[in-house]
Amino acid sequence: MTTKPYDTAEGIAKYLTDLEGLNRLIDDRFRAGYKRHERLNDFVILGRWTTDSCGNFSRITGKNIPKEMVLGLPDVLPQKELWNYLPANTWIEVALEVPAPPRSICCAHCGEYWSLADCHDFHATCDTKVVDLTRFVGQTLGEVKIVFARRRAAEYFIQSGGSSIRNDRFIDMRSDPKYPDAKINKLG
Repeated sequence: MTTKPYDTAEGIAKYLTDLEGLNRLIDDRFRAGYKRHERLNDFVILGRWTTDSCGNFSRITGKNIPKEMVLGLPDVLPQKELWNYLPANTWIEVALEVPAPPRSICCAHCGEYWSLADCHDFHATCDTKVVDLTRFVGQTLGEVKIVFARRRAAEYFIQSGGSSIRNDRFIDMRSDPKYPDAKINKLG
């Protein structure tokens, strides 16, 4: 029997005091499954999410949301026990998507921060944009990240890799000493 709090009903229940706790649970299960390759138990969380044995946290979607169908459904129960609470021939759909918003993000429509009580209404969209950084000239990339982190309606990520930030001033067409056929920095 496991004593890892993210993999027992009692331990998981202790995470569910607020949205930060739910996000910690999601992160802890992800790291356990995908980083440490632990085999995990399957649970239904707050009647709105499911977990699986490899660290995924999925949102229950569609018309059969257990939390809305069953009064008094336990906040955490092993997935196989869910069927004891649901009417015969009930099925559920799950979507592997961003399951809950980070605590630092507010609703784009009303401007209020998400909470554990309403975070199931959150829907993430992902968009890639080229952003003009002219107004940040002379600042470090760390300072730019701080400015974007203060924005409340979205989370911003700077693409990793060699082409995410560019400046003609840094173009260097000299041959790389290690690789003579390559230039030191031909894209700037």
